[in-house]
Amino acid sequence: MQSGQSIHLLSRLRINTALYAEPNDAAKTAKGRPRKYGDRCGSVTDLAASFRDLAQTFSVMLYGKQRDVLAYDQVFMLKNLRCPVRVVWVFRKTQWVAFFTTDLTLSVTQIIEY
Repeated sequence: MQSGQSIHLLSRLRINTALYAEPNDAAKTAKGRPRKYGDRCGSVTDLAASFRDLAQTFSVMLYGKQRDVLAYDQVFMLKNLRCPVRVVWVFRKTQWVAFFTTDLTLSVTQIIEY
């Protein structure tokens, strides 16, 4: 691998993973080392319940057919990766699944289709 290339991850997220907000700019003006992470937002399960009402409908290619899915995305920090990630919750009739990617340029439909 060449120097300067970055590797991106796209995977399913565990339901007990803790998500953190990005640190605010006010933390940089204080004395000492700037904060790497913001406040703890909660687990993936806790946030899924609150984000279900905010989800939007996306048309994606799933299992060889064009389907409409309910999904919501937001950028968080993961402590085990030490970087910002885009988390996408996909809601079905009774269940949901959460995906994450370190490539913040991917759209919600691209993340779901991969």
